[in-house]
Amino acid sequence: MAEQTDKINCSICLNVFTEPKIIECGHEFCLKCLEDYISKVGKDNRLPCPLCRQDVTIPVGDIQILSSTTEIESIKRSTPKCDVCKRKAKSKFHCMDCKKSFCLSCKTPHDSFFSDHGVSEENGGRNTTEERQSFCSRHTMEKLEFYCKDCCQIICKECQISDHKGHDTMEMNLYGKEVRIEMENLKTQFQQKIAELEKYVDDANKKIFDMNASAVTSSANIDQQVKAICEAVTTKGREFKQYMQRALQKEEHKIQRVVESTNNFIDKLKESMYDINIILKGDSMHDVLDLVPKIRCQQEDNAAHELTMIYDVCSTFNTGKMNAETLNCMIGNLEIVGKAAITNTFKYSQTNSVGIYSSVYRIEDELWHIRALRKSYSEWAPRGYQQTSVVYLDVGMILSGAKAQPTNAVVTMELISNNATSNMVSKTLPLTRETLATVFDWRKVCPYFKMQSFVSDGNFTIQGTISKINIMR
Repeated sequence: MAEQTDKINCSICLNVFTEPKIIECGHEFCLKCLEDYISKVGKDNRLPCPLCRQDVTIPVGDIQILSSTTEIESIKRSTPKCDVCKRKAKSKFHCMDCKKSFCLSCKTPHDSFFSDHGVSEENGGRNTTEERQSFCSRHTMEKLEFYCKDCCQIICKECQISDHKGHDTMEMNLYGKEVRIEMENLKTQFQQKIAELEKYVDDANKKIFDMNASAVTSSANIDQQVKAICEAVTTKGREFKQYMQRALQKEEHKIQRVVESTNNFIDKLKESMYDINIILKGDSMHDVLDLVPKIRCQQEDNAAHELTMIYDVCSTFNTGKMNAETLNCMIGNLEIVGKAAITNTFKYSQTNSVGIYSSVYRIEDELWHIRALRKSYSEWAPRGYQQTSVVYLDVGMILSGAKAQPTNAVVTMELISNNATSNMVSKTLPLTRETLATVFDWRKVCPYFKMQSFVSDGNFTIQGTISKINIMR
């Protein structure tokens, strides 16, 4: 019956199912319970199953479209029938001695004939108003009416006198009242613990969601930076080519001017050669003598003409080195930062030169606590003046453990209040190292005559933040 009860009871409200709905992992819950649960922890149409914690998808819109289970109805239909009456009515009671089930009508005559039998409700819950009355296995005529707290055992009167003499015993009914009160207290404690653990799970799931969201944002920023670098590199390559084309065109124009001038001079020489050939072929000495001055002038120009030396111009590109340092300088660096903050409130009047400590906070596999102490320091004074002593508040974060040596850790201490905040102080390495701890210690955080601005109802609050930073450069 316990197994059947589990199957027809919702695991959230612990009552019989109302409009049961099945989710992806196969577990079933009341429609109303499922709606409340989704409103609390559901994100982006997904949620962890309340039983197995498997990540499941929930339908967009109305969750009533989820499938309904038929197993619950079959269990209800399989509820035992009365073993006595002919009409086979639904049984509500079970006799532990007769091993039979009874409906309400058949139970009455059974109890009149067998008043000493133990009868309980079919649902395995509380006994009927006629409490089960069993007899002692040793003293068969004695009823089990007492409870021994020392032995955690139900006993009869004879056992109380003999075997349990001197033990802490009391009537079973009276002790049952105590137990019920104890169970109620335990129930309250368990409910509080369940709420605490559920909040812890919700916070953990939120951390996962925030972590993944930050990864998406970082990936987008990386893509944007790479795209910007590619565009900048492409632009720089285009500028190189444009500069090369302009420079070569300029040199080309210089060479073309020299070539053009040389071709003009060649044409003049060819013209003179033509004139000479005409003269040499002719018989008139008169024509020869007329051309002599022109040819001689041309010869002087030829003798005076010098060829211009031309530069051999070419372009080369020296490929830059693509090493990791160069790329990291352009792209930047990726930081994976894990942060955890612990806050503790101290009584202002309890601070002393030895120091007061917070309770220990466990952050993953490390144990941290906060220390606050009052210490007197001598202030500098000019020569001839007497030094004065000023009391300061010193604070510190302590990582317990002989081998506790944090790496890539940045510890931030902050003195906080409702109306003022101290300057934030952070260090990347511990200032002191003790035998069994690593200490991040900061002195003269606040002079005591200024502490009143941080004190409320005789208390002041210190917050410490531990950041573990891993950087990919």
